[in-house]
Amino acid sequence: MANPLYGQNKFDDKLDVKGRLNKSGGIPVQDSSGIAPLGGYIIPPFAKSSYGYNGAVSAEGGFDFADADPYSESSTQLFPLGSTLNLGDRVFKYAQMNGAVTAGKVLQQKASLIANHSQMTATAAVAADSDATTTDISVETQGDTDITANQYQDGYLHVNDAAGEGQSWRIKSHPAHDHSDDPSIVITVYGGVATALTTSSELTLSQNVYKDVIVAPTAETGSVIGVTNIDMTDDYYGWVQVRGPKAVLASGTIVLGQKVTRSGGTAGACLVGADDVLMPIGQSMVSTLVSGEYALIDLNIA
Repeated sequence: MANPLYGQNKFDDKLDVKGRLNKSGGIPVQDSSGIAPLGGYIIPPFAKSSYGYNGAVSAEGGFDFADADPYSESSTQLFPLGSTLNLGDRVFKYAQMNGAVTAGKVLQQKASLIANHSQMTATAAVAADSDATTTDISVETQGDTDITANQYQDGYLHVNDAAGEGQSWRIKSHPAHDHSDDPSIVITVYGGVATALTTSSELTLSQNVYKDVIVAPTAETGSVIGVTNIDMTDDYYGWVQVRGPKAVLASGTIVLGQKVTRSGGTAGACLVGADDVLMPIGQSMVSTLVSGEYALIDLNIA
């Protein structure tokens, strides 16, 4: 079983770097005694090494990742979207921005559900094979809404109704789709099918929640996914914080010890939760008396 403990960016079956630093930059994972002072480790969002990892290089039966640094960003993808970085008392998720965002802003997934790509009919039966590494599932889109190549890569396909309902898979790849030319498209997903699909099965496509994330709007159109740790550039990749102490833009007075939620009045902000409608994101660690300042919040998003 792969072991990523203590910042081991080489994802394989053992830790073998005791007595030396394992990195030249980013998070220092071990000192000269083989101790990881910050306790950092990375968890990619896959269970089987045979699935492969975006941004990683296959090496010696495992995968070598780049240095993980929550205070940097990159124009190229270095880790799978949704990878988890645990660093002491803080937890981060790897995401891509849709628009430039400054530090301390609450983020939301892109509103990406397309009606014509939901409740689609399976065009062919898929036999149960829970041991498969990948599975091809053919579906028919509704209406004339095309799909670009790998538009839903790293997102999810789930069975919303009928035979096989309740199953879901992470998407590996798919071709470009011109509905007027052929209404069906084959989606290749990671993993196998536990319960067989039939042509009565209905399936829905969803984009990865960490792809093209946006500042959380005042009228929620998706789930909260984290808070920017640094100023980030449009289309760039980086780590957003989801747990632990974090400075977050405040909307109104933040009261020490109280539950805070996403703000319904200021985009990207948080406020003391007055009801159970807005998504809770954590608990206030200090009080702030001025709206527009940044309060220290103990995040608990994911």
